[in-house]
Amino acid sequence: DEIASLDEQTGKIVWSRVNALMDMGVKTTYRLQTTDGREIRTTAEHPYLVRETKGRAEKHSSPSAGAGWLAVENIKPGDYIAAPKPKLGVFIDDANMFYAQKKEGWRIDYAKLRHLLARSFDVRFMNYYLVMPGERDTAFQKTKQFLGPFMRAFGAVLTLRTKPLKYIFDREKKEWTKKGNVDSELLIDVLVREDEIDAVAIVSGDSDYKALAEALAQKGKKVFFA
Repeated sequence: DEIASLDEQTGKIVWSRVNALMDMGVKTTYRLQTTDGREIRTTAEHPYLVRETKGRAEKHSSPSAGAGWLAVENIKPGDYIAAPKPKLGVFIDDANMFYAQKKEGWRIDYAKLRHLLARSFDVRFMNYYLVMPGERDTAFQKTKQFLGPFMRAFGAVLTLRTKPLKYIFDREKKEWTKKGNVDSELLIDVLVREDEIDAVAIVSGDSDYKALAEALAQKGKKVFFA
């Protein structure tokens, strides 16, 4: 097996192979909980990297100034400990965001958005959901013209997820109507991938996702809208 551990030289979480297991008998355990809701049960002697030891006895030193490895029994509320960033999945509803941006006269730079989110999260993926008109639709060429430069600019950070636009004939009005949203596709993808991530960012102004956010929160997932 392999376990995640902190490389103090790079500040990154790395995977290390387990060489052996030891039976330490029955011991009292502590519950260590962070402000973002993550927790672990651990023995009193187990060391954790603390940002500021403030003169407390260290089990191991650290190359970072002021930091050191403290046994959990010496850690106090308010201490900052090294921990991996929460894994984040980003789900972007194009239809809602397109018209909001058009109204305000600006466009989102998704590369900058990913960089901003990466300060606090391990961004695993950013899915972009788009309804695609049929080839006979006058909007088809406009959509293609939009997608070309858009994916050249952001294709490195976004995964494009498309859905065909539906055309429904209204017998009373004797005309075709268009129907297209990605609510169900986005919702299903969130539920399918929820075990891969700790937090969900939904980039949309649609209140229909409120029920999804509440369901995820009940499972301990962090959810926010952008």
